[in-house]
Amino acid sequence: MVSVAIIDRPQFCGSVIHPLIWTFDSKRDEDHPNTMSSTIERLHEAVTRISRNMADTSRTAKLVQGGRTKMAKKLVEEAAEVSLDAVTNDREAVVRESADLIYNLTVLWVDMGISPDDVWNEMKRREQLYGIAEKLHKGPVAVINGGVTVSPQGDKD
Repeated sequence: MVSVAIIDRPQFCGSVIHPLIWTFDSKRDEDHPNTMSSTIERLHEAVTRISRNMADTSRTAKLVQGGRTKMAKKLVEEAAEVSLDAVTNDREAVVRESADLIYNLTVLWVDMGISPDDVWNEMKRREQLYGIAEKLHKGPVAVINGGVTVSPQGDKD
């Protein structure tokens, strides 16, 4: 097991510093070869711990304490930043803002009781219906003899 301390704003209690520490378990990554999903799962676990500690004063705790409306606004803000940076062809900014977007999405998931597995299961379901690189259609869909039939009025975007 490899441990790396990532401090989400140290907490001072007397003379002792209490950082939020994420532990990166190399064995766990072997169990979950998709590094992105295991990273999001670790982030989800860390945000869950913070959200349960009302005395926490980290930025994450403040976001959680601000309520779902604040979380949703931050999520929209980060999505807009990713989009604007993409339009200006700023690859590094898109990478940074994408990490912020995923972080804020994860905070919202925790608040709503959604686990990464809930989302992965929905993605698997969609892959079985439409293939991995397709978005869910908004219009009526029928499954006939194992195939998917989409209404002509289906997805408009």
